Amino acid sequence: MVLSHMVSPLSSSLFSRVIAQSGSPVDIIHADKSGSYRQTVLQIAAKLGCPVDSLDREIVRCLQDVDGAQFYDAAMNLTQASFGKVVDKLFSENPFFQMNPETSFIIGKFHDVSLIIGFNKDEGIYQIPPYIFHPDQLQNLNDNWETLGTARIFGKCCDFSKSEIEK
Repeated sequence: MVLSHMVSPLSSSLFSRVIAQSGSPVDIIHADKSGSYRQTVLQIAAKLGCPVDSLDREIVRCLQDVDGAQFYDAAMNLTQASFGKVVDKLFSENPFFQMNPETSFIIGKFHDVSLIIGFNKDEGIYQIPPYIFHPDQLQNLNDNWETLGTARIFGKCCDFSKSEIEK
C-alpha cells in the first residue's frame, strides 16, 4: 500500500514520487473489522505452532522466526481471514498513521508528490475463494446482487446519506 506512505509523517521525507498499483489505504468497503485482523493473526499463529495464549510480544517473536513461505501458506489456507491496514494512532508511541488515511486525503494532510496510479488485471481476486468453496453462495450473490453487492462494496445497504453519495 504505497499510498499509505503519502499520509504518514514517518515516511514523508523518504520519497519524491509515487507509482501506486493495488492496495489502497482508503476503505471502499466500510465494514467494521474491529478485532478481525487480530483473529487472523491468531489463526495463522495457531497453524504455525506459535503460542496463541501468550503475550502478543511472544506471538510476534514466534511469527518472525517462521519461514516466509510457511507463513504465506498458512495465511492463504485460512477460509475466513481479514487483512488490511491498522490505524495505530491510539496504541502506538510512534504511530505510522496519525489519523485515518481517508481523512488525511480529504483534508489535504498528505505528502504532495508526483503520482501515477495503475491497476492490476486480476485486482480483487482474493475475494473469490468463498464462492469457489461454496458455489451456493455465488448463486445467492447473483440472485441478490442489488442488496448483497451493495453491502459487499459499501459495507451497508441501501440507505445512503447525501454526504455518502457525494463522497
